[in-house]
Amino acid sequence: MQIYGGDSEGSIYVFEASDIWNDQKDTVFHFQSKQDHLHRNGIIQVLLVQSENLIFTISYDQELKWFEATERAQQVAMKNPNKCCYTSICWDKEEGELYAADEKGFIYIINVY
Repeated sequence: MQIYGGDSEGSIYVFEASDIWNDQKDTVFHFQSKQDHLHRNGIIQVLLVQSENLIFTISYDQELKWFEATERAQQVAMKNPNKCCYTSICWDKEEGELYAADEKGFIYIINVY
């Protein structure tokens, strides 16, 4: 199992649990990799969509970005048209679409293909 996290400098960290992890409270996650400065400012949310092999991120730099998860090669960067921060993202697996909300209350439905 992997856990993705962001930091205040716009980097993504990947941590991995051991193969014997079974929801125990004392499980230790080990640092696996870091991808530096994907955003100019701190990352608000990282969303992994394993079924599509995509990673989505939003940041205080007012951008939504997505990457191919295996290679972590950036595919798209989308600036917020309202010039404010995105506040949350979620994946609709049935429709294959990304939902994004911003601090002005707008909701975006994005077909990533």
